[in-house]
Amino acid sequence: PSEIGKLTKLRRLDLNTARRLSGSIPSEIGRLTLLKALDISHCALKGPLPSEIGRLRNLEKINLSVNSFGGPLPSEIGNLHKLRELMISRLLMTGTIPTSIGKLSLVENVEIYGNLLNGTIPVEIGECKSLKRLDAFNNRLTGTIPASLANIKSLQILHLKRNKLTGTLPPELGSLEFMTWLDVTSNVLTGTIPHSYGTATDLRDLRLGGNRLHEPIPHSLCTNTRINDGLTRQFGCDAILCGLGTTADAGFAREPDGCVPCPDKATTVYPGSIHCTLLLQDDIFSMFFDVMHGERWREEDKKGWQQMDVPLCEWAGILCDQRGEIMTMSFPVPES
Repeated sequence: PSEIGKLTKLRRLDLNTARRLSGSIPSEIGRLTLLKALDISHCALKGPLPSEIGRLRNLEKINLSVNSFGGPLPSEIGNLHKLRELMISRLLMTGTIPTSIGKLSLVENVEIYGNLLNGTIPVEIGECKSLKRLDAFNNRLTGTIPASLANIKSLQILHLKRNKLTGTLPPELGSLEFMTWLDVTSNVLTGTIPHSYGTATDLRDLRLGGNRLHEPIPHSLCTNTRINDGLTRQFGCDAILCGLGTTADAGFAREPDGCVPCPDKATTVYPGSIHCTLLLQDDIFSMFFDVMHGERWREEDKKGWQQMDVPLCEWAGILCDQRGEIMTMSFPVPES
Protein backbone atom coordinates (compact mmCIF):
# COMPACT_ATOMS: atom_id res chain seq x y z
CA PRO A 1 0.00 0.00 0.00
CA SER A 2 1.02 3.62 -0.50
CA GLU A 3 1.13 4.06 3.28
CA ILE A 4 4.44 2.22 3.25
CA GLY A 5 5.98 5.60 2.47
CA LYS A 6 5.35 6.62 6.08
CA LEU A 7 7.89 4.11 7.39
CA THR A 8 10.74 6.51 6.86
CA LYS A 9 12.95 4.93 9.55
CA LEU A 10 12.78 1.47 7.94
CA ARG A 11 16.15 -0.06 7.14
CA ARG A 12 15.15 -3.52 5.94
CA LEU A 13 12.02 -4.70 4.13
CA ASP A 14 11.79 -8.47 3.61
CA LEU A 15 8.55 -9.88 2.19
CA ASN A 16 10.18 -12.80 0.41
CA THR A 17 7.69 -15.55 -0.59
CA ALA A 18 4.65 -13.58 0.55
CA ARG A 19 2.73 -15.22 -2.29
CA ARG A 20 -0.53 -13.43 -1.52
CA LEU A 21 1.13 -10.05 -1.89
CA SER A 22 -0.18 -8.64 -5.16
CA GLY A 23 -0.58 -5.31 -6.90
CA SER A 24 2.25 -2.98 -7.81
CA ILE A 25 5.09 -1.24 -5.98
CA PRO A 26 3.83 2.22 -4.97
CA SER A 27 5.90 5.24 -5.89
CA GLU A 28 5.87 6.19 -2.19
CA ILE A 29 8.54 3.56 -1.63
CA GLY A 30 10.98 6.26 -2.70
CA ARG A 31 10.49 7.91 0.71
CA LEU A 32 12.27 5.07 2.51
CA THR A 33 15.63 6.73 2.09
CA LEU A 34 17.27 4.85 4.97
CA LEU A 35 16.44 1.44 3.48
CA LYS A 36 19.46 -0.84 3.06
CA ALA A 37 17.83 -4.09 1.96
CA LEU A 38 14.69 -4.66 -0.11
CA ASP A 39 13.52 -8.23 -0.76
CA ILE A 40 10.08 -8.73 -2.26
CA SER A 41 10.94 -11.74 -4.39
CA HIS A 42 8.63 -14.70 -5.08
CA CYS A 43 5.44 -12.69 -4.61
CA ALA A 44 2.58 -11.90 -7.02
CA LEU A 45 3.50 -8.30 -7.80
CA LYS A 46 3.09 -6.77 -11.23
CA GLY A 47 3.17 -3.45 -13.05
CA PRO A 48 6.19 -1.32 -13.94
CA LEU A 49 9.03 -0.66 -11.52
CA PRO A 50 8.66 2.91 -10.22
CA SER A 51 11.53 5.25 -11.02
CA GLU A 52 11.35 6.38 -7.37
CA ILE A 53 13.42 3.29 -6.51
CA GLY A 54 16.35 5.44 -7.58
CA ARG A 55 15.85 7.57 -4.45
CA LEU A 56 16.87 4.72 -2.14
CA ARG A 57 20.47 5.84 -2.11
CA ASN A 58 21.40 3.76 0.96
CA LEU A 59 20.21 0.53 -0.64
CA GLU A 60 22.81 -2.24 -0.65
CA LYS A 61 20.66 -5.16 -1.77
CA ILE A 62 17.53 -5.34 -3.93
CA ASN A 63 15.81 -8.60 -4.83
CA LEU A 64 12.63 -8.39 -6.90
CA SER A 65 12.99 -11.76 -8.62
CA VAL A 66 10.13 -14.08 -9.60
CA ASN A 67 7.30 -11.58 -9.93
CA SER A 68 5.35 -10.34 -12.93
CA PHE A 69 6.75 -6.85 -13.33
CA GLY A 70 6.61 -5.59 -16.89
CA GLY A 71 8.22 -2.66 -18.62
CA PRO A 72 11.84 -1.55 -18.54
CA LEU A 73 14.44 -1.34 -15.82
CA PRO A 74 14.40 2.34 -14.74
CA SER A 75 17.57 4.23 -15.59
CA GLU A 76 17.38 5.71 -12.07
CA ILE A 77 18.79 2.39 -10.87
CA GLY A 78 22.17 3.99 -11.55
CA ASN A 79 21.60 6.33 -8.58
CA LEU A 80 22.01 3.45 -6.12
CA HIS A 81 25.71 4.01 -5.60
CA LYS A 82 25.91 1.79 -2.50
CA LEU A 83 24.25 -1.19 -4.18
CA ARG A 84 26.10 -4.51 -3.94
CA GLU A 85 23.43 -6.96 -5.10
CA LEU A 86 20.95 -6.40 -7.94
CA MET A 87 18.61 -9.36 -8.41
CA ILE A 88 15.76 -8.79 -10.85
CA SER A 89 15.48 -12.14 -12.61
CA ARG A 90 12.37 -13.88 -14.00
CA LEU A 91 10.23 -10.74 -14.05
CA LEU A 92 9.12 -10.55 -17.71
CA MET A 93 10.89 -7.19 -17.93
CA THR A 94 11.30 -5.65 -21.37
CA GLY A 95 13.40 -2.86 -22.82
CA THR A 96 17.15 -2.48 -22.65
CA ILE A 97 19.79 -2.58 -19.94
CA PRO A 98 20.25 1.10 -19.06
CA THR A 99 23.71 2.57 -19.56
CA SER A 100 23.43 3.98 -16.04
CA ILE A 101 24.24 0.51 -14.73
CA GLY A 102 27.86 1.54 -15.17
CA LYS A 103 27.48 3.90 -12.20
CA LEU A 104 27.13 0.97 -9.80
CA SER A 105 30.79 0.87 -8.88
CA LEU A 106 30.25 -1.26 -5.76
CA VAL A 107 27.86 -3.84 -7.20
CA GLU A 108 29.19 -7.40 -6.96
CA ASN A 109 26.25 -9.49 -8.14
CA VAL A 110 23.91 -8.67 -11.06
CA GLU A 111 21.18 -11.20 -11.85
CA ILE A 112 18.92 -10.12 -14.70
CA TYR A 113 18.26 -13.51 -16.29
CA GLY A 114 14.95 -14.92 -17.46
CA ASN A 115 13.48 -11.64 -18.69
CA LEU A 116 12.60 -10.27 -22.13
CA LEU A 117 15.41 -7.73 -22.23
CA ASN A 118 16.61 -6.72 -25.69
CA GLY A 119 19.19 -4.39 -27.16
CA THR A 120 22.89 -4.58 -26.43
CA ILE A 121 24.93 -5.11 -23.30
CA PRO A 122 26.09 -1.53 -22.67
CA VAL A 123 29.82 -0.96 -22.77
CA GLU A 124 29.38 1.08 -19.59
CA ILE A 125 29.02 -2.16 -17.65
CA GLY A 126 32.81 -2.30 -17.77
CA GLU A 127 32.79 0.50 -15.20
CA CYS A 128 31.29 -1.81 -12.56
CA LYS A 129 34.74 -2.38 -11.09
CA SER A 130 33.57 -4.57 -8.19
CA LEU A 131 31.40 -6.93 -10.25
CA LYS A 132 31.99 -10.63 -9.63
CA ARG A 133 28.93 -12.21 -11.24
CA LEU A 134 26.79 -11.24 -14.24
CA ASP A 135 23.85 -13.52 -15.00
CA ALA A 136 22.00 -12.26 -18.09
CA PHE A 137 21.03 -15.55 -19.72
CA ASN A 138 17.61 -16.35 -21.20
CA ASN A 139 16.91 -12.88 -22.61
CA ARG A 140 16.80 -11.41 -26.11
CA LEU A 141 20.05 -9.46 -25.98
CA THR A 142 21.69 -8.62 -29.30
CA GLY A 143 24.94 -7.06 -30.47
CA THR A 144 28.39 -8.10 -29.37
CA ILE A 145 29.89 -9.09 -26.04
CA PRO A 146 31.57 -5.84 -24.94
CA ALA A 147 35.31 -6.10 -24.54
CA SER A 148 34.95 -3.57 -21.71
CA LEU A 149 33.98 -6.51 -19.47
CA ALA A 150 37.69 -7.29 -19.35
CA ASN A 151 38.15 -4.05 -17.39
CA ILE A 152 36.40 -5.71 -14.45
CA LYS A 153 39.36 -7.48 -12.87
CA SER A 154 37.15 -9.03 -10.16
CA LEU A 155 34.78 -10.76 -12.64
CA GLN A 156 34.38 -14.47 -11.89
CA ILE A 157 31.14 -15.60 -13.58
CA LEU A 158 29.79 -14.44 -16.95
CA HIS A 159 26.58 -16.19 -17.96
CA LEU A 160 25.06 -15.04 -21.27
CA LYS A 161 23.49 -18.27 -22.50
CA ARG A 162 20.40 -18.26 -24.77
CA ASN A 163 20.45 -14.73 -26.16
CA LYS A 164 20.97 -13.46 -29.70
CA LEU A 165 24.50 -12.17 -29.31
CA THR A 166 26.63 -11.87 -32.44
CA GLY A 167 30.22 -11.05 -33.29
CA THR A 168 33.27 -12.84 -31.97
CA LEU A 169 34.49 -13.90 -28.54
CA PRO A 170 36.51 -11.03 -27.03
CA PRO A 171 40.07 -12.30 -26.51
CA GLU A 172 40.42 -9.81 -23.65
CA LEU A 173 38.24 -12.02 -21.44
CA GLY A 174 41.04 -14.57 -21.33
CA SER A 175 43.13 -12.13 -19.30
CA LEU A 176 40.70 -12.13 -16.34
CA GLU A 177 42.63 -13.98 -13.66
CA PHE A 178 39.60 -14.72 -11.46
CA MET A 179 37.20 -15.84 -14.21
CA THR A 180 35.94 -19.32 -13.37
CA TRP A 181 32.74 -19.66 -15.43
CA LEU A 182 32.07 -18.43 -18.98
CA ASP A 183 28.83 -19.58 -20.61
CA VAL A 184 27.70 -18.15 -23.97
CA THR A 185 25.83 -21.26 -25.15
CA SER A 186 23.14 -20.85 -27.82
CA ASN A 187 23.90 -17.45 -29.28
CA VAL A 188 25.00 -16.51 -32.82
CA LEU A 189 28.69 -15.98 -32.14
CA THR A 190 31.16 -16.49 -34.98
CA GLY A 191 34.91 -16.73 -35.47
CA THR A 192 37.33 -18.90 -33.51
CA ILE A 193 38.07 -19.38 -29.83
CA PRO A 194 40.81 -16.95 -28.75
CA HIS A 195 44.07 -18.56 -27.66
CA SER A 196 43.96 -16.51 -24.47
CA TYR A 197 41.12 -18.69 -23.15
CA GLY A 198 43.48 -21.64 -22.97
CA THR A 199 45.83 -19.82 -20.63
CA ALA A 200 43.18 -18.36 -18.31
CA THR A 201 44.46 -19.53 -14.95
CA ASP A 202 41.20 -19.97 -12.99
CA LEU A 203 38.78 -20.89 -15.80
CA ARG A 204 36.96 -24.11 -14.89
CA ASP A 205 33.73 -24.07 -16.90
CA LEU A 206 33.74 -23.01 -20.56
CA ARG A 207 30.41 -23.38 -22.37
CA LEU A 208 30.49 -22.32 -26.03
CA GLY A 209 28.14 -24.76 -27.80
CA GLY A 210 25.23 -23.84 -30.04
CA ASN A 211 27.00 -20.96 -31.80
CA ARG A 212 28.61 -20.52 -35.23
CA LEU A 213 32.20 -20.90 -34.13
CA HIS A 214 34.67 -22.72 -36.32
CA GLU A 215 37.97 -24.50 -35.93
CA PRO A 216 40.77 -24.60 -35.02
CA ILE A 217 40.27 -25.02 -31.29
CA PRO A 218 43.41 -23.84 -29.46
CA HIS A 219 45.66 -26.73 -28.44
CA SER A 220 46.00 -25.10 -25.02
CA LEU A 221 42.28 -25.76 -24.46
CA CYS A 222 42.24 -29.30 -25.85
CA THR A 223 44.93 -30.27 -23.33
CA ASN A 224 43.68 -28.16 -20.41
CA THR A 225 42.72 -30.61 -17.67
CA ARG A 226 41.28 -27.92 -15.39
CA ILE A 227 38.40 -27.00 -17.71
CA ASN A 228 35.02 -28.78 -17.90
CA ASP A 229 35.77 -31.32 -15.18
CA GLY A 230 39.01 -32.38 -16.82
CA LEU A 231 37.17 -34.20 -19.59
CA THR A 232 39.88 -33.27 -22.09
CA ARG A 233 41.80 -36.26 -20.68
CA GLN A 234 39.12 -38.52 -22.14
CA PHE A 235 37.66 -36.56 -25.05
CA GLY A 236 40.37 -34.09 -26.12
CA CYS A 237 39.04 -31.15 -28.14
CA ASP A 238 35.52 -32.61 -28.01
CA ALA A 239 35.43 -31.59 -24.34
CA ILE A 240 35.50 -28.00 -25.59
CA LEU A 241 33.33 -28.30 -28.72
CA CYS A 242 31.97 -31.38 -30.45
CA GLY A 243 33.53 -31.89 -33.86
CA LEU A 244 31.64 -31.59 -37.14
CA GLY A 245 29.14 -34.36 -37.70
CA THR A 246 28.61 -34.96 -33.97
CA THR A 247 26.44 -33.36 -31.28
CA ALA A 248 25.81 -33.19 -27.55
CA ASP A 249 23.16 -31.49 -25.45
CA ALA A 250 25.55 -28.74 -24.38
CA GLY A 251 27.69 -28.78 -27.53
CA PHE A 252 30.66 -30.48 -25.85
CA ALA A 253 31.48 -33.99 -24.69
CA ARG A 254 30.33 -35.14 -21.28
CA GLU A 255 30.18 -38.57 -19.68
CA PRO A 256 29.10 -41.15 -20.48
CA ASP A 257 28.38 -40.72 -24.20
CA GLY A 258 30.64 -37.89 -25.28
CA CYS A 259 29.72 -36.43 -28.67
CA VAL A 260 27.23 -38.54 -30.60
CA PRO A 261 27.53 -38.98 -34.41
CA CYS A 262 24.67 -37.65 -36.50
CA PRO A 263 22.40 -40.16 -38.25
CA ASP A 264 22.71 -40.90 -41.96
CA LYS A 265 22.09 -37.95 -44.32
CA ALA A 266 22.37 -35.48 -41.43
CA THR A 267 25.33 -33.52 -40.14
CA THR A 268 26.26 -30.34 -38.32
CA VAL A 269 27.21 -27.01 -39.82
CA TYR A 270 29.44 -25.82 -36.98
CA PRO A 271 31.52 -27.42 -34.22
CA GLY A 272 29.71 -27.46 -30.91
CA SER A 273 26.29 -28.08 -32.41
CA ILE A 274 23.49 -29.21 -30.12
CA HIS A 275 21.47 -30.89 -32.86
CA CYS A 276 21.98 -32.42 -36.31
CA THR A 277 20.46 -31.05 -39.48
CA LEU A 278 19.96 -31.92 -43.11
CA LEU A 279 22.56 -29.71 -44.71
CA LEU A 280 21.08 -27.37 -47.32
CA GLN A 281 22.91 -25.25 -49.86
CA ASP A 282 22.10 -22.07 -47.92
CA ASP A 283 23.68 -23.59 -44.80
CA ILE A 284 26.92 -24.26 -46.65
CA PHE A 285 27.12 -20.69 -47.89
CA SER A 286 26.31 -19.29 -44.44
CA MET A 287 29.16 -21.32 -42.99
CA PHE A 288 31.42 -20.09 -45.80
CA PHE A 289 30.46 -16.49 -44.94
CA ASP A 290 31.54 -16.99 -41.33
CA VAL A 291 34.84 -18.68 -42.18
CA MET A 292 35.70 -15.96 -44.71
CA HIS A 293 35.00 -13.21 -42.15
CA GLY A 294 32.05 -11.96 -44.15
CA GLU A 295 31.13 -9.50 -41.40
CA ARG A 296 34.18 -7.48 -42.54
CA TRP A 297 33.11 -7.31 -46.18
CA ARG A 298 31.87 -4.09 -47.69
CA GLU A 299 28.11 -3.65 -47.54
CA GLU A 300 27.71 -4.13 -51.29
CA ASP A 301 29.73 -7.37 -51.14
CA LYS A 302 27.56 -8.96 -48.44
CA LYS A 303 24.16 -7.94 -49.80
CA GLY A 304 21.74 -10.81 -49.24
CA TRP A 305 24.23 -12.97 -47.33
CA GLN A 306 22.71 -14.50 -44.18
CA GLN A 307 19.34 -12.95 -45.00
CA MET A 308 17.05 -15.95 -45.07
CA ASP A 309 14.31 -14.08 -46.95
CA VAL A 310 16.62 -13.33 -49.90
CA PRO A 311 16.98 -16.10 -52.56
CA LEU A 312 20.50 -17.45 -52.85
CA CYS A 313 20.80 -16.38 -56.50
CA GLU A 314 20.27 -12.76 -55.42
CA TRP A 315 23.19 -12.76 -52.98
CA ALA A 316 26.08 -10.50 -53.95
CA GLY A 317 28.74 -12.36 -55.94
CA ILE A 318 26.46 -15.31 -56.81
CA LEU A 319 25.52 -15.83 -60.48
CA CYS A 320 22.93 -18.47 -61.37
CA ASP A 321 21.62 -19.81 -64.66
CA GLN A 322 17.97 -19.82 -65.71
CA ARG A 323 17.31 -23.01 -63.72
CA GLY A 324 18.65 -21.46 -60.51
CA GLU A 325 21.86 -23.48 -60.56
CA ILE A 326 24.95 -21.63 -59.37
CA MET A 327 27.32 -20.87 -62.23
CA THR A 328 29.95 -18.64 -60.65
CA MET A 329 30.76 -17.20 -57.27
CA SER A 330 33.04 -14.28 -56.41
CA PHE A 331 33.84 -12.86 -53.01
CA PRO A 332 36.43 -10.62 -51.34
CA VAL A 333 39.60 -12.25 -50.08
CA PRO A 334 40.21 -11.11 -46.47
CA GLU A 335 43.47 -9.35 -45.75
CA SER A 336 45.95 -11.39 -43.74
